[in-house]
Amino acid sequence: MHAAFHIFPSVVETAPPALDLREGSLVEQLVLTDRGQVVLVGDIALSEGRSPGRIVNATPDQRDYRLLLKAALLVAGHGRSGPLSVGTGFPTATVRSNAEAATALLTRCEPIGFDARPIGGPQVERLPVEVSNVSVISEIAACDVALREGPTRATGSHFMISLGFGTCEAALATPSGLVQRSSVSLPGIRYAVERAMHDVARTMPIGLRTEHQFDAHFRSGRITLGRERISLLDYRKRALDAYMENVITPALANAWTPEDFDRSEDLYITGGGALYPSMVDAVRQEFGSSLSVNVAPEPLTLAALGYAFMAARDAAPGTTSVGIDIGNANTCVCVLEQ
Repeated sequence: MHAAFHIFPSVVETAPPALDLREGSLVEQLVLTDRGQVVLVGDIALSEGRSPGRIVNATPDQRDYRLLLKAALLVAGHGRSGPLSVGTGFPTATVRSNAEAATALLTRCEPIGFDARPIGGPQVERLPVEVSNVSVISEIAACDVALREGPTRATGSHFMISLGFGTCEAALATPSGLVQRSSVSLPGIRYAVERAMHDVARTMPIGLRTEHQFDAHFRSGRITLGRERISLLDYRKRALDAYMENVITPALANAWTPEDFDRSEDLYITGGGALYPSMVDAVRQEFGSSLSVNVAPEPLTLAALGYAFMAARDAAPGTTSVGIDIGNANTCVCVLEQ
């Protein structure tokens, strides 16, 4: 079984100016039609939109979530026949309250309207999507599934820290599931992004950038102001160090007990925050004396892989298994192909 991944920024821009679309991939030029409006999603929203963004930790009853879900289903279903079995999820604190609404949204999905010109089609096509099965679990549980069933083949118990943009989750995972007492949900990397954005704005005019636009600069470690390229690495490191000191360390000091540390010697870091070396160094400094700290393989796509594995468990023959991780920074779609 082969896993194919598609990633696009989790931003939307409604009712943009008319665009002359160029030939390119569908995932890079997601132009949807929704209730009579044209909506840009992902990369094209960042490049062509005037104020691209989204509601952080949006729920299924909000338009931002619905648009990102439609874009993910379009990417997963285009060029494929037959129904989809879909796995998705939410932070632990909200997964139960959102599971029913997400399931209903997926199973009642209407044909998705999109501009097909970049891939050689007419201006507007409508893709019918049939979802035959839905699995909804917490994001950190999906990461654990992927660690155990994916290339890592993790066994036994291990700690996990999932560093997402809107939410950070941490827990001790055992072969029988997460230890709920050890599970915490905290503000995510957005805390550091907002801090760095504020620090930069105090000394330099950054313009009317949204936090999602600034997050792209935060991740790249540089920003162009006027015609000058400015490094953000020092700002980023200070912000991430403060995030570790003020948010993560105090919470885990209360959640993880000495008895928990007796049960495992391994800690896996995943999520977009695992891509920052200074963040990984901060976790190693905090836990390296008692745990072997590892960055999970492909941390940005790990949750989507876990969702896809969950979808595959209940998939009927002829069904395509899909994992959809609607993150606050990026949306990742994982398609399991035979």
